[in-house]
Amino acid sequence: MVTYVAGPVKSTVDYIMVRLEDKAKVRNVKVISSEECVPKHKLLVMDMWFKATKSWRRKSEPRVHVWKFKEEKTCEDYRCMVGDKVEEAKWNGLGVNDYWLQMKGIMMQSAQDICGMTKGPCRHKETWWWNEEVAEAVRDHKISAEVKEGPADCITMDEVRAVLKKIKRHNDPGLSGLVAEMIQATGDIGTQWILH
Repeated sequence: MVTYVAGPVKSTVDYIMVRLEDKAKVRNVKVISSEECVPKHKLLVMDMWFKATKSWRRKSEPRVHVWKFKEEKTCEDYRCMVGDKVEEAKWNGLGVNDYWLQMKGIMMQSAQDICGMTKGPCRHKETWWWNEEVAEAVRDHKISAEVKEGPADCITMDEVRAVLKKIKRHNDPGLSGLVAEMIQATGDIGTQWILH
């Protein structure tokens, strides 16, 4: 196979590198002499045969049956359980991250105990309760706090309640694992926790 032609000189200087394990997949190698890819070099072509591989399904992680929060009795049981666990927990001396992790653990464990867990894959797109509207409200609050001199205004319970009512339901959890229904079902306990 001649891949390089320059006057009377003809030689094979162009190669296609193939891994040793892929060598058996090569079916045909040829030079197309009428096609010049770079000056004086002919186009070298290789045919390979690949098996179609199976596409593996992603393993689904078990999730909380959040649809059970539609029932008022479930919400009440959840609210009571979270309230009891919050009272039992030790909160003194915790940093923000430790506080968040402890509250998240309480909410997740309570939701698992009350609602149960799924077994199959998720059929909804993944979203989180932190949406553009919440991000914009926080951004506006930060900007207003930066402009003012002195202490910034605190976010009120009514503002948090209003945002929690607007959160879309029936979405998958985000990075934290919490879904909107869990935070909404905690009632005033969750609102005070967010404000803390």
